[in-house]
Amino acid sequence: MLKAKDIMTREVHTVRIDTGMEELARMFIETGVNAMPVLDDSGELHGVVTETDLIAKDRPLHLPTVISLFDWVIYLESENRFREQVEKLTACKVGEICSTGVTTCSEDT
Repeated sequence: MLKAKDIMTREVHTVRIDTGMEELARMFIETGVNAMPVLDDSGELHGVVTETDLIAKDRPLHLPTVISLFDWVIYLESENRFREQVEKLTACKVGEICSTGVTTCSEDT
């Protein structure tokens, strides 16, 4: 019978709950994985974060309307409001977007 140890990845890339979004995106790119376990301050499993979580589907970002004239970009809406939204999203930490309550098993399962 097939067991978890027969199909699991032993060298797992992890991330901490206080890791920022920019660092998380960089880690996904560098490691080539699309999900990572999230560890709390004591090294215990807190949850799992995926690349999809980075999309922040519950955090709408309104893209400003712009026009391009020659080499100029002219904002038809508040550029400052857009910047504030981007700063708010990037200030978020992994612990705020990850899935918690994950189910674990032993390697002999």
